[in-house]
Amino acid sequence: MATGIIMADVDGLTLTDDDKNFLANDALGGVILFKRNVADPTQVRALTDSMRAINPNLIISADQEGGRVARFRDGFTPLPAMGRLGEIYDDNQELALSLAYDTGYLMACEVLAVGVDISFAPVMDIDRCSLVIGDRAFHADPEVVTALSARFIDGMNDAGMKATGKHFPGHGSITPDSHVSDAVDERTLDEIWACDLITFKNNLSKLDALMPAHVIFSQIDDKPAGFSKVWLQDILRQQLGYDGVLFSDDLSMKAAHVAGDVTARVKSAIEAGCDMALVCNNRDDAMRAVEFAKTMPEVVNRFGKMKSTIPTWQGDLISTCQAFEHYKTAKDNVMKAFFGEVITAKNVKDPTNYSTNSQGFIMHHIFGHTSPDTDAFASAFAFAHWLNAQNIAATPYRLGAPNLETKFVLDYLWQHYSDELDGLTPEILPYLDPNQPLNTLSPGDLVGLTDHNEPAQSITNLADFDVRYIIDHHKLGISTPIPAYVRIYPVGCTCTILYEMFIQNSITITPLLATFMLSAILSDTLNLNSPTTTDDDRMVVTKLLAIANMSESQKDDFAQAMFLAKSDVSHLSARDILLMDYKEYQFGTSKWGIAGIETMNLPQIIGRMDDLITTAQILKQEKQLDHLMIAIVDIAQRTGYAIAYDNAQNTILSKAFGATAQDGLFSLTGIVSRKKQIVPALEAYFN
Repeated sequence: MATGIIMADVDGLTLTDDDKNFLANDALGGVILFKRNVADPTQVRALTDSMRAINPNLIISADQEGGRVARFRDGFTPLPAMGRLGEIYDDNQELALSLAYDTGYLMACEVLAVGVDISFAPVMDIDRCSLVIGDRAFHADPEVVTALSARFIDGMNDAGMKATGKHFPGHGSITPDSHVSDAVDERTLDEIWACDLITFKNNLSKLDALMPAHVIFSQIDDKPAGFSKVWLQDILRQQLGYDGVLFSDDLSMKAAHVAGDVTARVKSAIEAGCDMALVCNNRDDAMRAVEFAKTMPEVVNRFGKMKSTIPTWQGDLISTCQAFEHYKTAKDNVMKAFFGEVITAKNVKDPTNYSTNSQGFIMHHIFGHTSPDTDAFASAFAFAHWLNAQNIAATPYRLGAPNLETKFVLDYLWQHYSDELDGLTPEILPYLDPNQPLNTLSPGDLVGLTDHNEPAQSITNLADFDVRYIIDHHKLGISTPIPAYVRIYPVGCTCTILYEMFIQNSITITPLLATFMLSAILSDTLNLNSPTTTDDDRMVVTKLLAIANMSESQKDDFAQAMFLAKSDVSHLSARDILLMDYKEYQFGTSKWGIAGIETMNLPQIIGRMDDLITTAQILKQEKQLDHLMIAIVDIAQRTGYAIAYDNAQNTILSKAFGATAQDGLFSLTGIVSRKKQIVPALEAYFN
């Protein structure tokens, strides 16, 4: 039996009975914590103590890199992204090296204090083009990465933690994210040796462990580095003489699946030279891996050296960290260098009753319209990011569930940017019920509206709140009691406006943001084919494609997949279909609801016409409407239709659009935009 070669995870903040049974397996050598396992320092320490009470041999780990990859947040000292150290190095090498030491020391102190043996750090990749690495790396220059990571490791070691360099031999020079796709680097060994490998070679003596990348370096081997005897034995063990620990990267990642099912992945990793195999976020696979390990021969236990001396818990994090001599100095230096503005803000007392965040900033609440589409989600998310980047605290919300297209987009983002979204729900934005008292908000709170400014499309008691921001591409339909920040342009999508705001304020758009905003523009403009599309939309799409590292053909494929996702309504009720993209309008004294249905499967919608009409009549009564219009857009043919189901509506639609109904269906040739074509025609009719 191969003892202790599997590292896995547990479900939540405390151990379940299943967790306790699982941890008692001799084949299990380690546990890795995720954000779902973390509430505050006291809870984490109680969790790790309970794990050791069951299995004292466990190595408990986490990814506490800093920046966007930090499992421990509330109650812990914030850590900068390593790229921030690289930026300082370009101007002041001595200061950057000193701060790298302090950051490594500070991280290790707080992680050890809560009973965690190791943080899988530092990232020693170089920051070239990888979407998943980015500012997790210290710098684009391998020599700078070498220098900064060396001092970071010194800090970790002096606090008592062993260092794990990742992702050998380098993940930073290819774009694909190995979490969700196959990653292939086609450079020669000489090219890799002269670039990415420098950081690992130069610091090999300092590294107690390495984590190989799930990247296939096709000129060297046809297997990912973590499954490659060429990389792990011929190059690393023999040529470079390394005898430290090798942890596989998570074998649940997409790029690891080339080896087969989980038992084949564990077998490949261990036989290639890994000492411990990580199987995360899938208990069934982890159980299979543990049982399979019992059939494998015993391996040399290198990984035992990664266990740390855990300080005695003193009741809270700060008191426990007093055991580390340099802790207070390191913390003060890191906070002053990277979070000085936050410290200052904590000392500023807000004289109003507006809700504040943990740093004392006045909090703004941002939301798109009810029955939110992709733009309503993306614009709220992006605008809150824009505000936060300027130290204006903001939280984005959603006023409804994601529709089918938006759910597709959110699933895509979740797969490709899991590190940045860790800790959020799959819907990304917290939910506010627009028709209920908002417990999250208090009357007078500051709010921002994106992709809408009509009170009918917002929360029912919008007048109770202080609207300070409106970012929209529809005509102004709201007044505010005091001057508000308003950006309304006649473009196809709110995210087009937001892109310009990011650029004007020199705020970085991350690949995650770029992809999210891009999806909204493609949705609102039907992949730039709608009459609402402007030259600004086309220009912004080009810019966002570059940031998201997406080609024109990939853009078209992505848009097609979005539209197909929204078209399959076979499992939805007629009510869900009508409310999927529903908005209300006031035309003179007439109150209208317009249910928008965009589809690439028109026959499916027409086949449910009777059900849709019956449900529309019910909704009309429930919402106290004069009319509820069912507007259909055939995305493939780029033309519109309307279902007429009473004499009054039939007369209005005939006159407003100059069309006649056939079998209850109006053909609105070329009309695909509710905002620029349907609403203006109805306004003209009623005026």
